[in-house]
Amino acid sequence: MQDNGTGLPLGFSVETTTSLGLSIVRDLVRTQLDGSISMHTEGGTIIELRIPVRTREDSPDYSG
Repeated sequence: MQDNGTGLPLGFSVETTTSLGLSIVRDLVRTQLDGSISMHTEGGTIIELRIPVRTREDSPDYSG
C-alpha cells in the first residue's frame, strides 16, 4: 500500500512505535500470521506486509 502524502516522521520505526493501532497490527502480522511488516517513505508512505500463504494441509490444525 502506498500514499502520496508527506511520508513518515523523521526517526519513525514500526519496531518502536508507541501507536496502539500500529503495535496491534505489527504483532498480529508477526505472531498470528507469521509475516512481516515494514514502513518507509518514498514519495509518500509505503507499507509492505508479507504474509505466507498456506494450503489447508500445511495448517497445524488440519486433521485431514
